[in-house]
Amino acid sequence: MNWRLPSPFSFRRKTKGRVVRDRSLGGREVHIAPLESSFKARAATSPLEDSSEKAQKVESSRKADKGSSFNPPSWWVEPPTAIASLAQKKSAEMQANALLRSMLDARLLGSDFPTFSLVEFEGLCNSAGIVINVEPTNSREALFRAGLNAAIEAAVSGSSVLGGKKPSAFVCGLAVCIGLDRNRAATLIKAGVASKCRSVLLNCAAQMRREESGDVLLSLMHVDSLLHAFTPEVNAPETEVLAAGLVSRISQKERITLLETYKSAGFGHQELFAELVGLEYLPGSS
Repeated sequence: MNWRLPSPFSFRRKTKGRVVRDRSLGGREVHIAPLESSFKARAATSPLEDSSEKAQKVESSRKADKGSSFNPPSWWVEPPTAIASLAQKKSAEMQANALLRSMLDARLLGSDFPTFSLVEFEGLCNSAGIVINVEPTNSREALFRAGLNAAIEAAVSGSSVLGGKKPSAFVCGLAVCIGLDRNRAATLIKAGVASKCRSVLLNCAAQMRREESGDVLLSLMHVDSLLHAFTPEVNAPETEVLAAGLVSRISQKERITLLETYKSAGFGHQELFAELVGLEYLPGSS
C-alpha cells in the first residue's frame, strides 16, 4: 500500500492568518496568526482578578515555595518558630505594614531604606511569625537588597547595627518575612558577597601598589570576615566568575603576594581565598 504525506500547504489553507517569508530564517515561510485570534488568546489567559483571587494566588505561591526544593547554603539561618497569640500577630502585622508604608513612601522621595527600619521590620515579622506581602516584585527585591547591603557591611565592619543578630541570620530572616523565594534570596546573597569581595580585593591591590601595608592587612581582614559570615561553597560559580575578573585586573605576582600576606596574617578560609584570586592553594607554602 502506498502512503502519501499531506502537503504542508493544505494545513495553511485551513487556518486563518497569512504566510510570510522570514529573511533571517533563510527565506523560510512562517505562518502569522490573525491579530484578532491573538488578542482573544491573550485575553483568555489574562482574566481580570479581584483582590481576593490575587491574595489566594500569593498564598498559594508561598506554600509552593515552602514545598519547593531548597538546598540551604551552610550559612543559611532559618528563623525560629514564633510563639505568638492571634492578638500579638495582628498587632505586629499592623506595625509592620505601617513601617513598610513609611519606608516605601520615603523611597519614592529618593531616600534609601534605613537600616534601623529594616531591622525593626524583620524583628516584628519574625517574632510574631508573620509574612508581609511586598508588592510589586521590584520593591520587594529593592528592600531585600538594602537589607543585604546592610548585612554585608555589618559582616565587614563587625558592627552591631543589626539588633544583635548575625548578618546571615538577619538577611535570611528578612527574606522569609517578605515572602521572597529562598532560592532567589540565596542567589542574591551569593552575588552580593562576591561583588563585595571583588571590590575589596581590587582596592587591596591598589593599596599594595601604593605600599600601604597597614591598609592592605585591614582590607584582607574584611575579606576574611566576609568569608566567615557567608562561606561560599568550594568551586562555586560566583567564585569562578570573581576569580576570572580579578585575573584580568591584578597580575599573577600581585595575586601571589596577596595570598602569601593573607596566609601570613593567619586568616581563615585560606583555600577559599586562593580560589578567589585564581590561584592553587598550597598549604605548606608561606
